[in-house]
Amino acid sequence: MTFRYVTLYCSMDSRDKYRFDNRTKEQFAQEIKDGNRIERKLLERWLPTVGNPSYTDTGCGNDGEFLAFEDVNTDPDFHVDGIGSVEVKFARPIPANFHLKVSQVKQYIEQNAQLLMVLGAGKEFPKYTLISVDDLQFLLDACDHVVCRQFGNKKAIRVPAEWIEWKPLP
Repeated sequence: MTFRYVTLYCSMDSRDKYRFDNRTKEQFAQEIKDGNRIERKLLERWLPTVGNPSYTDTGCGNDGEFLAFEDVNTDPDFHVDGIGSVEVKFARPIPANFHLKVSQVKQYIEQNAQLLMVLGAGKEFPKYTLISVDDLQFLLDACDHVVCRQFGNKKAIRVPAEWIEWKPLP
């Protein structure tokens, strides 16, 4: 089994190797599908906290289906009326630190997108914050830059959760 995985992984396009973060295509596709479903649910739980505005999908693949590399873009997940572009990220536990990929944070800043970050997405009482573009720049400058194994050894910032003001997610 390991040999088969290594053979398949090595025969992948180098862009897919980078994108899959050391996962098989099947693992990657399932995690994308699960993640997109969770992100939409978290966004919909958050919307009433800002007056329940309407939103539209602006990112690619928000239905969770696997996309070929050529069909992927870096647009934020959603456009929320009255708020603007919003990217949703989450962590299932409530960690002391969370990580964000450096390349993605830079893209959010360039695209003027805010980040809806939810900790404890797998818990009964998750908490959230909406991180502005200015605060994303601050975090990019102030946080430790690390190589993150969970992101396929990509560069990430380690954000101390205590630096953030969190609110309960309804």
